[in-house]
Amino acid sequence: MKLGFATDVESVLSAVPKQRRTGLFSATLTTELQRLMKAGMRNPVHVCVRLKRGRPEEKGKAPAKALKDRKKGPEAIKDGKVEEKEQEEQEEEEKEPRSAVSHELPTRLSNYYVQLPATERLGFLRHFLQAQEVRNGKTIVFFLTCATVDYFHVLLRELIDKRLKKPKAIRIEKLHGQMEPTARCRAYEKFCKSPAEDGAVLLATDVAARGIDVDAVKWIVQMDPPTDPAAFVHRIGRTARAGQSGRAVVALMPHEDGYLPFLEKRGIQIEPLPPELCISEELGGPTLKRCQRLVETDRAVMLKSTKAFLSFVRAYQEHQLPFLFCFKDLDLGALATGHCLLRLPRIKEILGKQVRGFKQSQVDPSSVPFRNKTQEKLRKEALAKQREEREQNWEAEKKAQLAKAKEAAKEAAKAEKERTRTQKRQAKRSDRAELWSSLAAEERLAKKLRKGRISGAQFESRLKKINGKGDDEEASEDEDSEDAEDGGKVDARYAVQRKKRKRGKSKKG
Repeated sequence: MKLGFATDVESVLSAVPKQRRTGLFSATLTTELQRLMKAGMRNPVHVCVRLKRGRPEEKGKAPAKALKDRKKGPEAIKDGKVEEKEQEEQEEEEKEPRSAVSHELPTRLSNYYVQLPATERLGFLRHFLQAQEVRNGKTIVFFLTCATVDYFHVLLRELIDKRLKKPKAIRIEKLHGQMEPTARCRAYEKFCKSPAEDGAVLLATDVAARGIDVDAVKWIVQMDPPTDPAAFVHRIGRTARAGQSGRAVVALMPHEDGYLPFLEKRGIQIEPLPPELCISEELGGPTLKRCQRLVETDRAVMLKSTKAFLSFVRAYQEHQLPFLFCFKDLDLGALATGHCLLRLPRIKEILGKQVRGFKQSQVDPSSVPFRNKTQEKLRKEALAKQREEREQNWEAEKKAQLAKAKEAAKEAAKAEKERTRTQKRQAKRSDRAELWSSLAAEERLAKKLRKGRISGAQFESRLKKINGKGDDEEASEDEDSEDAEDGGKVDARYAVQRKKRKRGKSKKG
């Protein structure tokens, strides 16, 4: 029903014969299921099987007596408690829009929430799983991506399984869709067969949200809210099954507080986590430091941390509720710190953005070795091979560049020799034209000098300019300075010549 097959089921029911008996089974009871019962069935009977909450002295009785059936319709069981809705509630339900979805949750299920920054998520999970109240039963922890499950599985194995000195240590298993089928079945069997008092923990994605039934699951922890809001009910449905009690907690970041009223509108009552299970800031810092040292000393863990960060950032953008889980409000610096990254990866989601609150490690990521000696040996061999190939390629490129330069010089010399007769004639003509133009300019300058229009210094500077023996800027500067110095002398000569001419004209007259 949640996968969008409601219309297909209705079309199938309309095609089958009307005289039939139809059995419709579902693990979750929603309003959509009730609408389908009214639309595709005649005289439907609602049967719900639950465990009867017996008294302590009735625990030794047969389990058959502890069951009771509930039916709605004309064939209601007389000896059972029949829960019939009033006519007004049914009318209100019919008037509700199709988009409104409500869920029927187990009565003995308690839902909690806790708001944590990204830097305290790992410390909270470690402290929570080590609490005595949580270790009394099994726990399923849900993450958003497969890479995140792999990364936190390595960290929690190091923080919890290998640190406990008690003989009965918490066994942490993982389960996601990218595992091999044999490994997936093996992890599931270990989790199912482990005693409840051992406090087994299963880290999983939404692949474990449906279709599994494990006894003694006391806690459901959602470190990341699901991208599909309908998966929230399926996740918490792994506990409090068959009349047992169970608890579920969801971890939200500070900007995700709008998710709480959304759940309440869907009929999911949620309250804050008890203080004794919450983590203090003093416990979050040492956990991050220990994980940081692990990332700085094991290359396999370092690669998993980067992969988990990338997958989480990209999956966060695929939320079906972007108005509640806004990517722009996501604190990437705190998220990178919470994943113990050494450097921020260069991805398009981060490029061009100012990431605050992240301090890169002093350890160079390229120098981090594998803890596994076989992997480290293979890595060193690959690095040596790449270094040799790089040197060989550099020498080959250098030889190729030299050969290319020599070939270009040969081609230029060959092109010079292979000029046509027309090109040679044009070159001679251009040389002659330039020579005659320079001679004509020199003749003009000589005439100006003889007539006294320019000085000797000006003649020399302009002659150098014509012949190209000096820079244009120096010649122009010399001309300006000489004009300023000799300007007065030239004006005086012209004044004397004018007076002589006037005297000659007066004597003739």
